[in-house]
Amino acid sequence: MHHALRAFNHPNYARYFAGQSVSILGTWIQQIALSWLVYRLSGSAFLLGLTGFAGQIALLLLSPFAGLWADRFDRRKALVVTQWLSIVLTLILVAFTWSGAPNVWVVIALAAALGVVQAMETPVRSSLTPELVPVKADLPSAIAFSGGMPTPGACWGPPSPVCC
Repeated sequence: MHHALRAFNHPNYARYFAGQSVSILGTWIQQIALSWLVYRLSGSAFLLGLTGFAGQIALLLLSPFAGLWADRFDRRKALVVTQWLSIVLTLILVAFTWSGAPNVWVVIALAAALGVVQAMETPVRSSLTPELVPVKADLPSAIAFSGGMPTPGACWGPPSPVCC
């Protein structure tokens, strides 16, 4: 068991793993909240599906290009930028919701924008692990744990209105 946890001997990786775990959990909660809000506002299964589609299509279309982007820039700075963009988009959603007049189309547009940010963040997150674990013998442990942090929006189990 000690070999499986060797990646956590590296403080930078341990902090990264903890931070990313919280970030991914927040992203999952946000995706559920977006879907719930759209369905609550509209009662439309079509708009609910459109919200999910808007949030995920960027991952399909932009992730290969985002991988190229991740290789050209400092990965740590790129990850910080994508995290801040997610925060800003979330605060915009909060402002629209608290204003008492959230619009379904604004929520769908924010879901699409968050999908673009996720498409940029996912390859950066994946490629950062080797930089955080300098000892090659510990790298398999780090890759295994990082691989266990699924991409937000990944769905396990049967499809549901808020997943897949």
